[in-house]
Amino acid sequence: MAPGNARKSSSALPAGYKEDSTKGPMLRFEDSLPRLPVPTLKETADRYLKSVHPLVTKEEFEHTKKAVADFIQPGGQGETLQKRLEARRDDPNHKNWIYEWWNQAAYLTYRDPVIPYVSYFYSHRDDRRGRNPAKRAAAMTTAVLEFKKQVDEGTLEPEYMKKLPISMTSYEYMFNCCRVPAKPADYPIKYPYKENAHIVVVRKNQFFKVAHEINGRQLNTSELEQQFRRIYEKAEKSPPIGIFTTENRDTWTEMRETLISSHPANKGVLETIESSSFVVCLDDAAPVTLEERAHQYWHGDGSNRWFDKPLQFIITDNGTSGFMGEHSMMDGTPTHRLNEYANAVIFANKLDFDNPTVRSSLPEPTPLKFHLTTEISEDLGKAQAHFTAVLGQHDLR
Repeated sequence: MAPGNARKSSSALPAGYKEDSTKGPMLRFEDSLPRLPVPTLKETADRYLKSVHPLVTKEEFEHTKKAVADFIQPGGQGETLQKRLEARRDDPNHKNWIYEWWNQAAYLTYRDPVIPYVSYFYSHRDDRRGRNPAKRAAAMTTAVLEFKKQVDEGTLEPEYMKKLPISMTSYEYMFNCCRVPAKPADYPIKYPYKENAHIVVVRKNQFFKVAHEINGRQLNTSELEQQFRRIYEKAEKSPPIGIFTTENRDTWTEMRETLISSHPANKGVLETIESSSFVVCLDDAAPVTLEERAHQYWHGDGSNRWFDKPLQFIITDNGTSGFMGEHSMMDGTPTHRLNEYANAVIFANKLDFDNPTVRSSLPEPTPLKFHLTTEISEDLGKAQAHFTAVLGQHDLR
């Protein structure tokens, strides 16, 4: 259970909220949550005029006011469309009338790069005991896996806003999930967690598969630390395949198809990355100031990442850490809660971070090898140049 989020009973909630114990603690209120209301036609018109007012001339605003008045008049287009919206709101097949439209328009059909336009980052509080990056990565991974267990098993307490439960369905897209580039719209893919008990670790642009559960038992922090140490020792500078995920979504769609068609092994490597529980990025950098850290967690050099994954935890060589989130299927509320939880249990030492036992049977981290052609190498150069140009148009203070 997340710190400070005690289980609440429906008896303490307003009428209409019902608990369905068959759905487990996390989703128990889901079917009784109130539907998203549709504003009245007048409210929408007034809001539109208020929002457009600062952007137009006086003459344009008068013209707009007349157009809006015509639109909302009785028997006009506005009334017809309003009735359709209300019918969609009441349709049992749509729990939230705007959700699909918003997710498509704001995210999945959006063609500009997710970095820097859509994705978001958090910076973590420093752990002075965890300056060693392998230790820091192991502690963070342990904490995140503990949260993951609650999500997978549906035991996580629902999120509350103004003491009322809110929808938890977006948590389904937190772990073992990935955004996939496609035309005309990207799509999310969700993998079963039991068959994909692994994380992907990136160091010097090289990807490694690391099982986080072996013989039905989760790796403890000491075992994870050993795996991270092995990666620090073995990683070799590799072509920056992750830079592809910084591209325009149509361009990345084409480059991904080239990657898959050029060698049969590449599809399997992509699937290993996309199906992973989450990604841990071991960055070859040591940011100190808030600005340096913000740049590192927001975008880095664009290559030691897989920006299509909803969860990436970034560990730098001086032990600082941060988080990068892909936005399409989840707002920041779930990932903020995840990061708050991870940091809280690390700093309060609420998990068993100190078990020194390391199984001798731990397999080595598996390097994931992409097979490149001349065309793919050229595509990498184009993606790197595009990333540099786009970031060059932005500043951060």
